[in-house]
Amino acid sequence: MELWPGVHLVGSGRNGFDLTDPYDCHVYLIASGGEAALIDAGAGIDIGPLIEQIEAVTGRGRLTTLILTHKHADHAGGASFLKERYDLKVIASAHTAQVVAAADEAKMSLDAAKEAGGYPRDYTFRPCPVDQVVREGDVIPIGDVRLEVIETPGHCDGHVSLVGDIGGRRALFSSDSLFHGGRVVWQATYDCSVQGHIESIRKLAGIEFDALLPGHLQISLARGKRHVEAALARIARLEVPRHLV
Repeated sequence: MELWPGVHLVGSGRNGFDLTDPYDCHVYLIASGGEAALIDAGAGIDIGPLIEQIEAVTGRGRLTTLILTHKHADHAGGASFLKERYDLKVIASAHTAQVVAAADEAKMSLDAAKEAGGYPRDYTFRPCPVDQVVREGDVIPIGDVRLEVIETPGHCDGHVSLVGDIGGRRALFSSDSLFHGGRVVWQATYDCSVQGHIESIRKLAGIEFDALLPGHLQISLARGKRHVEAALARIARLEVPRHLV
């Protein structure tokens, strides 16, 4: 699904557009200057539909990079499959790199999520080594595109968002740090933080962008800052942003 030239949605599960496996997050493909990169990897439960979507856009020769926004299984579980198939360079924050490489299901709260019925009981996260660790302000080149890393913890430790100019639009890939309508995901997990979310939203308020491309549900191709403003309006009243669902 082409969102605009250079930006494709190639993965999306039941909390989105049902393009691929129901457990997948939104997976974005950025193409520029003869190179292509993926942002997030889906859950890796049924990787076939995601591969079909990717190869409908690229064939098999152009992908070079996979950027993981965070460690949760719906975003990172497919990383090992994609790295093996396409020989990708995997990029993540230091915390995400450690957890994903070790397949530490406790630190990614996957054990709790399976207990709560969020994933099949027999689902196992496959470890994936990370080739490059990034932090706040680092720039990831994809052809002519430059994606800047923004540290946005709150949803979980090690969460990052990405911002860059692509095909005439400035896009914020917020993953699970901020959603349409200024909503967030509140979870009873050890590293989901009210204050962390609030500080990350305040940080995003200082960044200019047109399109808001989150990890699930609705996408805004223009006027994306209004979703940050909706969250800030609640924070200004000493409330917390609304829960996503």
